Amino acid sequence: MNQQNHVGDCNVEGIVRKGTKLGSRHMRLGLNNQDAVLSEEFYIPSTKKNYYVGLVSDGCTGFPFFSNTEVGSRLLSVFAYDRIQQFLCSGIEMCDVPRVLYGACAQYLQSLTALTLSHSTIWKYPVEHKVLDGRTAQDRLQSDYFAATLMGFISDGNEMIIFTAGDGLVLLNEQITVIDQNDHPEYIINYPVIV
Repeated sequence: MNQQNHVGDCNVEGIVRKGTKLGSRHMRLGLNNQDAVLSEEFYIPSTKKNYYVGLVSDGCTGFPFFSNTEVGSRLLSVFAYDRIQQFLCSGIEMCDVPRVLYGACAQYLQSLTALTLSHSTIWKYPVEHKVLDGRTAQDRLQSDYFAATLMGFISDGNEMIIFTAGDGLVLLNEQITVIDQNDHPEYIINYPVIV
C-alpha cells in the first residue's frame, strides 16, 4: 500500500466530490458498474476532532462474463471505513492507519474466502480456458468477487493522509498523481496475510 502525507491547510469540508461512472468497455459488454465510493465525516470525543474519510474501490473486470467484483469493492469500502474509525478511536495515529488498514483488509478478504468456500469445493468455470482451468474454487471466488483496488484519504482538517492499494488517479490541490501499474493493479486479495 502506497502512502503519501500532506501536512498543511487541507480543509476538506465542502470540496470533496464523489461519484462513479460506468466505463465504455462495461457499456459495450453489458456489464454493471464495479466501483464503490464512500465519503463520510465523524467525530471522536477523545481527540476532540472531526475526521473526514474518502474511499474509492475499483473492482477488477477480469474475465467479463464471470466478474462480480462490485461485491469486493463495496464490502472493502465499508470494511475499510469501519476499521479507520476503529483504529483512530483506539489511539492509532492517523499517519499509521494505512499501514494497519492494509493488513486488516487483506485478512478480511481472506477470511471471507475461507468462510464462503472450503479448500475442497469444486467450482469450475462453464467454459474451458487455459487461464481459468486449474483454478481452485477459492481462487475463482477471489478473482471473480473480491479483486478490487482501494484508494482513500483521511483528514482531521489539518493533516491529510492519502493511501492506495492498486492503480488510480489522485487529485489534490490541483496536482494530479497517476498511479499506473500497467493494468495489473496490486489487489489486496492477492497479498499474503501477515499475522
